[in-house]
Amino acid sequence: MYTSIRSLTGAAFSQGAQGSPDELTSSSGTIRRGRSSTFLALAVLALSFIGFAPGAAAQTLNLSIQETSGDEGDSGNTYYTVTVTASEAPGYTDGATRFFRFDYSVGGDATRDDDYKFNGRTTGNTIEGNATTHTSKLTIIGDETKEDDEDVVLKIERNDVHNFGLDRFPNTLSVNTDTVTFTIENDD
Repeated sequence: MYTSIRSLTGAAFSQGAQGSPDELTSSSGTIRRGRSSTFLALAVLALSFIGFAPGAAAQTLNLSIQETSGDEGDSGNTYYTVTVTASEAPGYTDGATRFFRFDYSVGGDATRDDDYKFNGRTTGNTIEGNATTHTSKLTIIGDETKEDDEDVVLKIERNDVHNFGLDRFPNTLSVNTDTVTFTIENDD
């Protein structure tokens, strides 16, 4: 049983002597102590389903935008690329595609659908397999209305939905640069 648990997760299982607790350990220390080998085996299996990888290097996401400001324009649309970049590709585990999942939130004092449009989904955006980037589009809508400069604030955060482990989402993911601000400069 030790070998199969080790190959699934990299965690070590040790069975205690008669009457002493069993342990599940990783590079970060003891995870669980108990008296039931069955319980520990199920705990290890659950950890492997949610992407637990003891000793794995932390992956990071960074949010960026092509420009941080631009003229509004009198008509038409101006497009800017918003990019989320992973420090490394999620890769594959046992032939299944792994991915990083993140959500966008959009704020600021600019008005959506009047001053701008953003095609990034608020939830469930992914970077998958060998990819290291995810792009979305910020569209600035031109008009001839005199107004103050306005900001569009984009933010990303991890989405830890695991769907009972079927996502193969690594738990070592963190967000370095989580917010960018784009200023719509009024040129009327």
